[in-house]
Amino acid sequence: MHFTRRSLLKLSGLATGLMLSAPYLERAGVAHADDVFTPTHKIQKPPTPLGRIAIWGVEVFRQPNTQSRLLRTAGRDDLINLYEQVLGEAVLPNNAVWFKTDGGYCYSSYVQPVTNTMNVPEPDLAAKAFWAEVSMPFTDSFFAPDTTSEKGMRLYYSSVFRVIAAQKDEVGRWWYRLQEGVSVGPGPYVRAIDMRRIRPAELTPLATKAKTKRIDIDLTQQLLTAFEDDKAVMTTIIASGIGQFFTPKGKHFVIFKTPTTRMSGGVGADFYDLPGVPFPTYFTERGAAVHGVYWHNDFGRPRSHGCVNVPQAAAKWVFRWTQPVPVYANDKAYGIPGQSTAVNVF
Repeated sequence: MHFTRRSLLKLSGLATGLMLSAPYLERAGVAHADDVFTPTHKIQKPPTPLGRIAIWGVEVFRQPNTQSRLLRTAGRDDLINLYEQVLGEAVLPNNAVWFKTDGGYCYSSYVQPVTNTMNVPEPDLAAKAFWAEVSMPFTDSFFAPDTTSEKGMRLYYSSVFRVIAAQKDEVGRWWYRLQEGVSVGPGPYVRAIDMRRIRPAELTPLATKAKTKRIDIDLTQQLLTAFEDDKAVMTTIIASGIGQFFTPKGKHFVIFKTPTTRMSGGVGADFYDLPGVPFPTYFTERGAAVHGVYWHNDFGRPRSHGCVNVPQAAAKWVFRWTQPVPVYANDKAYGIPGQSTAVNVF
């Protein structure tokens, strides 16, 4: 199963609006910013019908530019309807995509496309443990299977965890207990209906017959490209490290990968603690990895703490495609430099 650049960008949540060659909106002859704009391209459907505000606030304007009338500010974790995506003002030079929502438009870089999907609990399978991802915009964890118990961390759409047990509460609702991705040992509980089980078939290795594989990460273009026998088979836009947290250049190799991890670091205003980071594929001993994100939708420019942020679909693809192959039974894979997939950063 191979992704072209076009198909993968559609899966990423940015869709074709983030193609580097896409035109901006044409507003020739418009005298006021609130006048009707004329797009120079076909308006796209949004990647999902809902969006979650991923930062402290995202402003909604009457038109897809910051010179038009400000209508309101949506706060962190607010949910908004997504009706269309269009090209507007490039608030950041890497991204000109705006989402049309109720009454106006909001800039897409800090809106996570999400779904609102409930699941049928699978308690029998939970006893054997399985991987699962949050399928709701967010769900809160608790230290006991009861919403009146002490609340733990908030877990976000597409984050991944290991379900290790299932338990009913007093009113008959099923809860899953989580471990990897949030806790080293048995951890908090979440509502089972909020978690989608990842089937083993979703993690089977890809292109196992390819003679050679490599990944090229172009920091200037902010692109990751995967090659099989020197043929490009997948390209995705990225967000690499910035400033003192640069992504290290050079030839590396995959040294470890796992379906999830909890990442934390920084101090003060720069502190972060991110549970359930999806599908990290590590390629340096200092912890640089290709992985998915849920805390931004801002690809195409450096902004990470050294890792290579990619859309969720791309992170899972890299996890499945790179050598060594993951084994669902034990969930982790360790690579040997020179034998595992090469990762060239330049």
